[in-house]
Amino acid sequence: MSTIKLGGLLRNVIELPITNAVRIGSTRWSMNNITRSCTNISSQPDVKQLEGEQHISNILKDAISPSFLEVRDISGGCGSMYEILIQSDNFKGKSIIQQHRMVKEALAEEIKNMHGLTIRTSIPK
Repeated sequence: MSTIKLGGLLRNVIELPITNAVRIGSTRWSMNNITRSCTNISSQPDVKQLEGEQHISNILKDAISPSFLEVRDISGGCGSMYEILIQSDNFKGKSIIQQHRMVKEALAEEIKNMHGLTIRTSIPK
């Protein structure tokens, strides 16, 4: 069995057993048997969106009609913290504060049960 060592911000070192794949936070990792190096595979199509991520995505799709949307559970799958990357024509002419307010208003009920939320908004070019 192989292990990977991840250095944390507080200089902690975590050793994790790797068999095939492991989820660390919102990122899924697999061990490449040829080079024995870790590869981030979170963006590959076989990784399904968690239920909370899908629920938030559906709300934002209906409320804001984004041209790009990515919702990630950054709490390790428990649904207490999310990162949202959203791009929409509906943000044109609005300040970043107004754009974020649109997202937070759409998710008002869901935010009540969250510990943290990171929002990154943009306008299509």
